[in-house]
Amino acid sequence: MAIKDQQRGWPFRMAVLLIALLTLLILGEITVRLFALVPPTGPTAGVAGTTLYRRSKNPILSVELVPGATTENTETKDPVVTVINMHGMRDKPRKVGRTEGKRRLLLLGDEIVEGPDMRRSLTIAGQWETLADKVEVLNFGVSGYNARAAMELLAAKGAEFRPDTVVLLLSADDFDNFVSENHALGPVTHRPGWLRLLFRSSRLFQAVALRTDLFAYATDAAPLYRNRRAMGDNNVTDALRHLRDLAAEFDFEPIVAVWPRFENDGMITDGPTMPGSDALVVERLASMVDVHVARLSPFFATHRSKFDIASVRSTYTTGDGKTPSADGATVAAEALNHLVRARLTAMPEGPRWTTAPGRDEAAIKAANALGTATPHYARVYLEMGRALLRHGQLQAAHRQLTSAIGQDPQFAEAWCVRGDARRRLGVGDPALSDFNQALLLDPGLTEAYIGRGKLYLITRRHDQALKDFSTAIEINPQLSTAFNGRATAYQHLNRPEVALIDYSVALSLSPDSVEVLNNRGQLQGQMGRFHPALDDLSRAVNLKPEFAEAFINRALVHHAMTRFDLALSDLTQACELRPSDGRFQTTMAWFLATNPDGAFRNGDMALAAAQRALMLPGGDHFGTLEALAAAHAEQGTFEKAISRQNEAIAAAPAALKSALLDRLRLYESGKPYHQPFPASTSAP
Repeated sequence: MAIKDQQRGWPFRMAVLLIALLTLLILGEITVRLFALVPPTGPTAGVAGTTLYRRSKNPILSVELVPGATTENTETKDPVVTVINMHGMRDKPRKVGRTEGKRRLLLLGDEIVEGPDMRRSLTIAGQWETLADKVEVLNFGVSGYNARAAMELLAAKGAEFRPDTVVLLLSADDFDNFVSENHALGPVTHRPGWLRLLFRSSRLFQAVALRTDLFAYATDAAPLYRNRRAMGDNNVTDALRHLRDLAAEFDFEPIVAVWPRFENDGMITDGPTMPGSDALVVERLASMVDVHVARLSPFFATHRSKFDIASVRSTYTTGDGKTPSADGATVAAEALNHLVRARLTAMPEGPRWTTAPGRDEAAIKAANALGTATPHYARVYLEMGRALLRHGQLQAAHRQLTSAIGQDPQFAEAWCVRGDARRRLGVGDPALSDFNQALLLDPGLTEAYIGRGKLYLITRRHDQALKDFSTAIEINPQLSTAFNGRATAYQHLNRPEVALIDYSVALSLSPDSVEVLNNRGQLQGQMGRFHPALDDLSRAVNLKPEFAEAFINRALVHHAMTRFDLALSDLTQACELRPSDGRFQTTMAWFLATNPDGAFRNGDMALAAAQRALMLPGGDHFGTLEALAAAHAEQGTFEKAISRQNEAIAAAPAALKSALLDRLRLYESGKPYHQPFPASTSAP
């Protein structure tokens, strides 16, 4: 009997337990909602396909570069391919351990060192290694890192490369006690639907998951909260202590190099100083642990004076006052090479690190005060928008950039980049409004003048485009993109000789720009300078074998020189590279229908190419209709040729209607149109 009562009691006790548990969960849910105990989450953006960054399981690092990743900047026709080595660094392959007969330098920092969207050879580390004799310079920069994250990376990966010297490139942003989430990352962790629903519905579950990183929710949704908890409240002080300890353990010479800030007013500033003193906060902190500090600002000031630089911001940085341009990286590499050699010569003899670190309370207090900044989410959204643009995800980029403007309506860069996104989306008036607002907020923003100039080119306002590109050049005469844009404007304004000069200047500033080589080659072909044109276009396709536009332009030059076999080969290559581009199929159709040499004419193939062009983007052009008419005429079906030619005339600009009418009369008389042989192919 007692056993039966006991058995009947189990369901009751289970029910009581479940009710108690449910009550606790409800109370917990109410408490979490009432006292707002859910950790804050930050902006995140996933990129479909290859991306350079991913979440790190190490909360101090927060993000890391993906070993073996490759990505291409597709914003221009002159892309920058970025390759991450198998150790997770933006560097060429390196061997662990020391290299016989060479000194090994390791350069730490954030985007200043990494050099995003810059060729590896042009980064500070790349140029420094070229300058120095029998020296390897390892690039250990990761965008967004502060000093403490850099030391964590040094301990986790860098030390095993056994560097002789470690240089920490430190900027004012390093005092922020968080890693900036300023990159678009790979897709977040995949979770089942019921788990995603639970996370969305329950504040209690959110609080637990985000505080404990349950199911990696903190890693994905609240990386900043997780990072700041791990980072502490004085990351620079902690980083310098770690640097000293690692130097003692792994026997390298530590140096801190101070990266300056480049202001719009031409000032070059070093960063935060101690109250009532010219001494930098980092100099005082470093003296506690006997780490040498060197300023780079005197080298930039000397360079500015020597070359009469008008705008230090646009010359030495990419426009943000911090991230180095190729010129800025050159000056920095030369400065670091000099400073490190001088330091090694002046190093004290005897054992280092024999005394305990000192303590400078005033410097520590100053660093604590500097570390109270909160993330500038507008810049976070901006950088994620830029990354999405590079991956061609225009709508996603537009959303991120709109969020950036919502966070900070005075952020000129965000307006400018959203204008570029809108330009590429084909919405001209909103793009123009964004560029205008960017320039209203920052009249010296060269990126906005160039973006608006490109928009004016698209909308055939060539005089206004010329003015914008010229303004950008006045602000910074080292901008290859601005000279290229101005040359294009001159070309459309029928000033080919001046355009040729600007294209040549653009190439002197960026010798491997396939876009400029293609543009100058096209112009020289139109001017009858066939051999120089072929030189430019051949160099473009050698540098970038998948560059279809250069093959098309080279085909046109070969055609003008009556090298029809070579022209057909280049046309075929272009169509194979871009099978979904109607413009290339149109060019092929015109070549096959109207070639001066009957051996290369083929009406059936011309008709097929023109019909394909009509179905493809770029094929709704009057030229496609005219190519279709010419193909019908070559086949002898003149009624269809006349019908299509009339459609082409209706769609053509007024300046071109006369030539199209001449061909219409030819079809009406029952004759096909064949191009005449070029009068001369002997132009220089």
